[in-house]
Amino acid sequence: MLLTENCNNAFDFVKFVVQNIVDPDTVKTAFLMTSQLRQLTLTLFLLQASLSFSGAVIGPCLGMFLLGAVFPFANSWVSLSFQIE
Repeated sequence: MLLTENCNNAFDFVKFVVQNIVDPDTVKTAFLMTSQLRQLTLTLFLLQASLSFSGAVIGPCLGMFLLGAVFPFANSWVSLSFQIE
């Protein structure tokens, strides 16, 4: 029995692989759950990537702000470096 002769659509393929599935609604539900899980995974991946990027940008900016706020004499060093040039 060849796989290509007996499988015309996705339900036939699943039925060929798992012989106990006879209800098409169960297969449709499984496909819908799988696609929703795939969309959720992609969304969470994009959220994680955007948060990582924003953390990489905001971290040094916060460091420079706190350097100027906590150590006021750091501002004079920066202003002197611009006056020398």
